[in-house]
Amino acid sequence: MRSLVDLVHAGTAGAPAGYGKRSLIALSHAMEDRGIAAGGPPPLVFGGFQRARFFAHDRGRYLRIGARSALTVAVGGGLASGTDGPLSVLGVGPDDPFWHDWVLVVYGGGDSAAVLVARDHRQDEVEERPTRDRRCDAVWSYDPRLTHAAARWVATYLEDHDAGLARRWSAALDALPPPAPGPDRALTALGGHLINAMQREIGREQRAGRRLEESYEATIAALASAAEARDPLTDEHLARVARRAVAVGRALGMDAASLEALRQGARLHDVGKIGIPDAVLGKPGRLTDDEMAQMRRHSAIGASIVARVPALAAALPVVRHHHERWDGAGYPDGLAGERIPLGARVVAVVDAYDAMTADRPYRDGMDPDEALRRIVADRGAQFCPTCVDAFLSVVMLEEMERPAPRPVAV
Repeated sequence: MRSLVDLVHAGTAGAPAGYGKRSLIALSHAMEDRGIAAGGPPPLVFGGFQRARFFAHDRGRYLRIGARSALTVAVGGGLASGTDGPLSVLGVGPDDPFWHDWVLVVYGGGDSAAVLVARDHRQDEVEERPTRDRRCDAVWSYDPRLTHAAARWVATYLEDHDAGLARRWSAALDALPPPAPGPDRALTALGGHLINAMQREIGREQRAGRRLEESYEATIAALASAAEARDPLTDEHLARVARRAVAVGRALGMDAASLEALRQGARLHDVGKIGIPDAVLGKPGRLTDDEMAQMRRHSAIGASIVARVPALAAALPVVRHHHERWDGAGYPDGLAGERIPLGARVVAVVDAYDAMTADRPYRDGMDPDEALRRIVADRGAQFCPTCVDAFLSVVMLEEMERPAPRPVAV
């Protein structure tokens, strides 16, 4: 039987490249989070873990994933076969491909799909380098058809090990929607950005003489760029919103810790767009009611991603609540007035202004004065009055500090 690693290598039409395993672990977590938070049918999740000691690091995570998936299977050498809560576990021996290969398959139908395969460098195995410190040859893809083929491969693989589990996997796979055509190239490219950021951060920490399990900042920075990678209309949007939100925060008298939380939250406020289908995210013009409902899920998806990063706990309220309205008619929780976190109220104003004034392929950006009039008109309805007043003072200061145009020579 052809190995899953070889199948995915052939499907990506590219030679595998070498990476540190801890960087690939960060990418695998991002893939799992997107699949679970995508909002469609609960996905199938398959993890090949090589050794029990590698799986031990992720057991708690896989138990949580298993509770939210159609079926989650973990395979590895030295594991005890059976059920572990919502998780199905399969132990294998040295002749099994997953004694050496590490894989992840996440498939939920449509464009909810991701696959990663890796094989440790032989020298690292010989030297018994700790599993998470090994170097790997790896490839990954968000191609739904390739991931669907990988899920079919898993069904065949399971038939040789546990017929009942194979039947459950096949039945769950048949119940999911068919794969969408074409790979998500932006997300595949994002994987490279994420891994490169992780490897830089790991190298920096190692040079400082400290061991780094996972770099929170590097991971989340790469995830933030995912929103921009998937939505070409957000070019520089996140950076602009973060910069102006901090200026508004200062005008409101926020302290240094609150300003840093505001900066992080503003930078990440659209990270949940990695879970929104391309057809919705890139659609020009007005969205249908169903498409708008899908788009509105991005704040909750983003919050679920950021919630897994303890170092960014202070930024979570901004990510979740930046689409709440002062009058209580916003989402996702319908908060009103001062029940909405202050940072989220700030970002709501700044984000709306930037969205109105930015150019789009299908329309020019709105005149800044008209955008300000609309912001003022919604003061006390959509927007916090205090935040609107602080925003107006920041815009006025920007205008005063902008250099006057040079006179044109006649």
